[in-house]
Amino acid sequence: MQTKWIYYNHALIPDIAPHETIEIPKFDKNFWKNSGGGGYPLLARWISDFDCELETQFWYIIRTGTYEIEQLSKSTRKHIRQAFKKCYVREIEDNEIEKMYSCYQAAYKRYEKADNFRSFESIKDEFLNRKNKNMFYYGAFELETNSLIGFFICTRHQEYFEINMSKFNPEYMALRPSDALHDFVLNLWMNKPEIKYISSGSRSLNHETNVQEYKINTFGFHKAYCKMHIQYRPCIYPIVKVLYRFRHLLKRLDGNKLIHAINTVLQMEEIARM
Repeated sequence: MQTKWIYYNHALIPDIAPHETIEIPKFDKNFWKNSGGGGYPLLARWISDFDCELETQFWYIIRTGTYEIEQLSKSTRKHIRQAFKKCYVREIEDNEIEKMYSCYQAAYKRYEKADNFRSFESIKDEFLNRKNKNMFYYGAFELETNSLIGFFICTRHQEYFEINMSKFNPEYMALRPSDALHDFVLNLWMNKPEIKYISSGSRSLNHETNVQEYKINTFGFHKAYCKMHIQYRPCIYPIVKVLYRFRHLLKRLDGNKLIHAINTVLQMEEIARM
């Protein structure tokens, strides 16, 4: 069966599970024309050798096995209990989309270089269509005020569960909404026999973050190393080839949003060459 490709952040990625093997297409004019999904993709990106033993420069963060709070460290269990004294977790309802987007906006203020900020209409349309896409929106709410202070956007796939997005209002991080959400979702989905693993996304290239180390050290996720492959649109590769020679210089100018976007592509190119 031919692999379906979807448009994401100026790139095409295969619409399959990370552990599945893609069918390599012919990267001809028809591929770039028919796979755009409303955008103008600069490249196609895919992975192979998922969860291999070799420590590569690209990975997914996944958790396998069952989940019980007793598996966690004493301090983590304490933090989770503290979190549920200040907040609670449930699915976000239709009339709470504006609250969720306010939390999203507050979270993004920390990402000065990020260029993938989504509009309210984009978030709203996806949210209202969530049941057709097996998507689940879980929110952490402050107990006293019922304010939405953090959320997960997740997708239920056939063999695995995916945390697509996690955002938190920085003003409420002391209440540990992340601990509450992780415990809730892992407890709900990790113990289903048909779920092989929970994925929390791949290595972040768009901005620096310590979130993945938090998931590894706190909730038992691990790096599922894999190999990255890139195929550029024909008009793009000559530009990348030239700019790659100046990648170290461009890193010094990363404060500019355009240069930051270029550096992200060059970083992917560097990983793919390894």
